[in-house]
Amino acid sequence: MESPEWTTECCVLCGSRNAETINRKDRDGKPLHTIACTECGLVRTAPMPGPEELREYYARHYRVEYQKAATPKLKRVYRAGRAAMDRAVWMAPFLRQNDEFLDAGAGGGELVYVLRSKGIRAQGVEPNLAFAEYASRELGLPMEASILEDLEYPAGRWGSVGCFHVLEHVRNPVEFLGRVRRCIRPGGHLFLEVPNVENCCQHPDRRFHWAHLYNFSPVTLRRTVVRAGFQVAWCQTSPDGGNVLLAGRAEEGGGEGAALESGYAGLMEHEREWTAWRYYGSPRTWRRSADKLAGMVREWAAVRSRRSPRQVLEELTGGRM
Repeated sequence: MESPEWTTECCVLCGSRNAETINRKDRDGKPLHTIACTECGLVRTAPMPGPEELREYYARHYRVEYQKAATPKLKRVYRAGRAAMDRAVWMAPFLRQNDEFLDAGAGGGELVYVLRSKGIRAQGVEPNLAFAEYASRELGLPMEASILEDLEYPAGRWGSVGCFHVLEHVRNPVEFLGRVRRCIRPGGHLFLEVPNVENCCQHPDRRFHWAHLYNFSPVTLRRTVVRAGFQVAWCQTSPDGGNVLLAGRAEEGGGEGAALESGYAGLMEHEREWTAWRYYGSPRTWRRSADKLAGMVREWAAVRSRRSPRQVLEELTGGRM
């Protein structure tokens, strides 16, 4: 009897082939095999889709499938603009004056717009062709339509790089961040945000998605960043626990000598304890539902008299750009 294909794949974080299945379906109930490395706790899809399949998917299909639109609707621009304002706040202590900032996986360009409104020389790269063209045409932003892996930036090209809800989509996050590390100047920063696989705000069976090749906890995200040559400057979860936020510093020597803790025990404890019964019995579940409804009303009110994405973002940023 042949071994399953995923047993021949090494964990990109620790090199182990030892893993166990933690889920067999995606958030919509479709087949999706998700495993956890029993050495370090990194959660991944197995087997991995091929690189060309992913390239085509992200260039032409992902945004339409995920956001139900070929280009951003105004309510989505408002929502992403508010998220960008929040990100600009927590990044501010780490951004150096006159540094150039690259937003990798920039979507419709909302973060680039917000940072430029604050005087930061920001630009973006976005693999979806329609979204990249939209950000250039509608918002006048410097945006490249590409995946980061296809761009050969010179060493030290950027002062800082942001990857917001990007790392979970790449086939090898350690290699990806290693490439990012080479193009950041010494002392510059990496900014990350990823879904938290150990969150207590989602139904346990709604966490996994075909496009999310990896699912990080705070422990495995820190370890990934260290493996890629960064020092962890700051790391915490979002207020609702749904995401992990991290700032890494590009210093000589990177994460050499840093303790590489395992997240496996904590992950499995969470898997045992976070059940559907606990999800439905948690007051947090119903507060989150109420907050989402209030957010939908707020979005409708914010965009109902706006005619363009630029108007929406000007309102959020005070008209500066």
